[in-house]
Amino acid sequence: MKKLLLLFYFLQFISYAQIADGLEICFEVQQSLKGFAAEKEADDALNEILAVIGASKSFYLIPCDKISNALALTYKGERFILYDKGFIDKVNKATNDWSGKFILAHEVGHHINGHTRDFLIASLVEGQTNEKQREEELEADEFAGFILAKLGASYGQASELMDLISSEKDDKYSTHPNKYKRLEAIKRGFNKVSKNNINKSTDSSNKSKYSVNCTYRQCNAITKSSNKRCKRCVSEADDFQCFQHKLN
Repeated sequence: MKKLLLLFYFLQFISYAQIADGLEICFEVQQSLKGFAAEKEADDALNEILAVIGASKSFYLIPCDKISNALALTYKGERFILYDKGFIDKVNKATNDWSGKFILAHEVGHHINGHTRDFLIASLVEGQTNEKQREEELEADEFAGFILAKLGASYGQASELMDLISSEKDDKYSTHPNKYKRLEAIKRGFNKVSKNNINKSTDSSNKSKYSVNCTYRQCNAITKSSNKRCKRCVSEADDFQCFQHKLN
């Protein structure tokens, strides 16, 4: 029995070493190919995601077949997102076209939130606890929910992916949170957008009730910010209305 266990551990070590070596070789080749580009559809989706937060593309988007996932990681100081196009196509077909964008946005979220570590260093030091990894997954889910809401997806469309890839089981010993926690994180991302939209709607409503004739500080009305008359140029830069300028 002990021999079998030792053999099992030895085979695991060989398997991990082979995967690590294979990825390292893959990365080395990709690093040397400056013109190596992602498939256009994925690249366009990534550009949409980054445009929402006004971020530049500071990492490489690399197609990587047969990993049945997408991964955010760094390698020798460069940031990467690896994605399996076949996997994303299958997920989109099983759910909806927003799922692929959610997956990419989730990985962008890992980079934006500083979750990624160098691939080579991470293989040499002690890994994170499952609890910490679950926390980071939820932060990435929240970010992805925010992005999809800004791009126009509904909460139902964004969350449909979780029916496919997560479960309600106890996540205590898992690196990923259970379905309920992930859905709540996505909802928090959506709520951030909803809250911003409500605030903008309120501002717009206020502006529609008042004129902006006091732009040049000559209306002789009372400003809301300073409670003084505009003709003395006492309005503040963000004043857009006066008490006495309600429209009929």
